[in-house]
Amino acid sequence: MGVLGQLGKRRVNDGFTLVELLIVIAIIGVLSALATVNYIAVRQRARDGQRKADLLVIASAVEQYRGDAGNYPTLSGSFSLAPCNQPFTSSDNSITYLKKIPCDPLNSSQTFNTGNYVYLNSTGSDYSLIACLENTSDKSGVSVSQLPSGVPNSSSCSSGNFYIVTDGNPVSSSTGGSSPTSTPVPTDTPTPSFTPTPTNIPTPTPTKIPTPTYTLTPTPSTCLSPSISGTVYIDSNGSHNPSGQKGYQGASVNIVQGSFGHVPLTDNNGFYSVCGLSSNYVTTVTLVVPTGYTATTQNPVTFSPPPFTGNNTVNFGIH
Repeated sequence: MGVLGQLGKRRVNDGFTLVELLIVIAIIGVLSALATVNYIAVRQRARDGQRKADLLVIASAVEQYRGDAGNYPTLSGSFSLAPCNQPFTSSDNSITYLKKIPCDPLNSSQTFNTGNYVYLNSTGSDYSLIACLENTSDKSGVSVSQLPSGVPNSSSCSSGNFYIVTDGNPVSSSTGGSSPTSTPVPTDTPTPSFTPTPTNIPTPTPTKIPTPTYTLTPTPSTCLSPSISGTVYIDSNGSHNPSGQKGYQGASVNIVQGSFGHVPLTDNNGFYSVCGLSSNYVTTVTLVVPTGYTATTQNPVTFSPPPFTGNNTVNFGIH
C-alpha cells in the first residue's frame, strides 16, 4: 500500500477534529439557552397567574368585610391589610375573613413591597389592590403612570407592569388605569321661557346594590381535542370526590407541555378547561395550592409518554 493509501486509512480511523467538536458544543449551547429562556418565561407566567388569583381572593374577603362593617378597611401609615401569611379579621377580631393573607409567590424582601400585596384605602369608600407582574408583555397590566397616587416603592417593580383590582374589578391598560380623563366644559344652556310645575312625580325608592361576584367567562361547549378540564373543590369530608362539594374560585392550574405552558384560573364553580393542546409532549398538570390550604389529591398529575390524546379530566381537592 502506498503512502497516500496509508494516510487515507489513518484519517478514516481518527476521531472528531477540534473544529467539529466546537461546532457541536456551540449547537448544544444555543439549544440549551433557548430551552432555558422558554422555561423561565413559563415560570414567570405561572407566578403572574398566582398573583392575579391572590388579588381576587383578597378582594372577595374585602367585599365580605364591607358587607359586615358598611365600609372597606382603612389603613393609616401601612400599605397592606396585614403582613402576608397573617389572618385578615374584623376590627374586633370576632370574624376571620382570611386565615392567611397570600404572599407574592417570590415573597422576598427584595421584591415589590417586600412580598406583600399593596392595599390602598384612606376613606373607606373605595380601595385598590396592586401586584407587580414579571411578564412585561402581559396585556392585563398597567404602567407606572397609570398607578393610583401613593403606591410605595413602585420603582422596585423591575418590569414596570402592575396588576390592579379596584373595588373588586381588575383594571387593565385598555381601561386607562386610574388616571382620570379630562372633563369637557359644558356649553351655555339657554334659559327656558317657561318652566312647567311638575305634578305628583313619585320619588323612586333606591334598591340595594348587591355585592359584586367574580364569575369568569364560561368554557365554550365545543372543546377541541386533546384537552384537559376539571374541578378544584374544597374537600370538606375527606371523600376526595367533587360531587356535592363546593368549588374553589380563582385557583391557578399550570399545564406544561415541553417548554410551553397554560395557566387557566377556576371559575366560580371551581371549574377550569384548556382545549386544543398538543399531542406531541409529556403533559403535566399542577395545581397552585391556595394559601392556607393543603392538597388532598394527587398533585401534580402527569400524562406520559406521547401521544397525548382525548378529552381528559383532572380534579383536585384542597382542605
